Amino acid sequence: MSENEYYLIEFRFNETIFFSIWCSEETDDVFLTRYGGILIAFSSKNNAYKYCALNDFIIESEVMYDFNAIDYKNTNDFLNKWNIISDLAKTLQFDFIGDSNEFNELYKKFLCGCNLPTMNDHNEQYTPIFSSEEKTQIINLIIGMRKILEKALLCTSVFM
Repeated sequence: MSENEYYLIEFRFNETIFFSIWCSEETDDVFLTRYGGILIAFSSKNNAYKYCALNDFIIESEVMYDFNAIDYKNTNDFLNKWNIISDLAKTLQFDFIGDSNEFNELYKKFLCGCNLPTMNDHNEQYTPIFSSEEKTQIINLIIGMRKILEKALLCTSVFM
């Protein structure tokens, strides 16, 4: 059985900056919550590190996600934001449009657009071209991401 890995996630959204701890577990990736599924969030990086010290968590690294700047043309950044919001929604048991089957093909297109070495054995760069229907899906996805963040901030967060 492997050890859990903990990452400090900084979210930038509208005028708000908050921090949370994302845990990569053996079977799932989730955010830390309190009883009742309430997201543990911090108003400062310092408070997050104090919490970790008190609970014997070691932060592997820090990652910042700026949801004020969502550019689908940067496929790697966009896919990372999609994935972190998916994990946040899953943790808080929120429905997220990006997790529905209708987005599977779009997800695959973004994944291929990241040009990961394990998926690109010809060393050629793939740049996805999105149809007008896919661009509509992307707009709906961005709206969905923002709704998850709003809901997490307004309804389920405990700031420490």
